[in-house]
Formats: sequence, C-alpha cells, structure tokens
Amino acid sequence: MAQRGRPKNLEKQIEETSAKMRELVSEKWRKKARAEAEALAEVLTDEQFQAIRKAQIALGDFVQEFSDDFDIDLRTARKLQRAYYALRGQFSPYEDE
Repeated sequence: MAQRGRPKNLEKQIEETSAKMRELVSEKWRKKARAEAEALAEVLTDEQFQAIRKAQIALGDFVQEFSDDFDIDLRTARKLQRAYYALRGQFSPYEDE
C-alpha cells in the first residue's frame, strides 16, 4: 500500500535540522550580545552601564504591560522613575546648555 504524507525518517531529519538551526541562531545571538556588552564595558563606567540596563528592563516591562491590557502596574511606574533618574544622574541632559 502506498505511504501517505512524509516518511518518518524525513520527519526526523527535519526535526533534527530545525533543532540544529535553533541552536546555531541562539549561539550567534549570545555571541553578539556578549560582544556588545564587552564593547560597552570598555566605554562606559559600571554605573552608566547599570543605568542603561535598568532603563532597558523598565521600558521592557512597561511595553509588555501596556500591550497586554493597557494598564500599568505601580511597580513598573516606579521602575521607570528610578531608571529615569539613574540615566539622568549618569548622562546629564543639561551638559551642553
């Protein structure tokens, strides 16, 4: 009787290849993130780097909460406020004036 659909060995090959591709892509992203962090560490002070990281996390939380239900949690608002003042303390917006 004729077999319908893909043969099982082909399905297995496709699954294995997909897993390898996911692994390669994630390793590529990890290397890129590591290289970017090392480059930033050479130019920024630790306090500046931490201020930027706080802002990234707070903004990520804000965007996620806002897109989920258009309701912002008080903790997220406080994170944004702390991140703002951390950035302002490290990168003064008034230096050029």
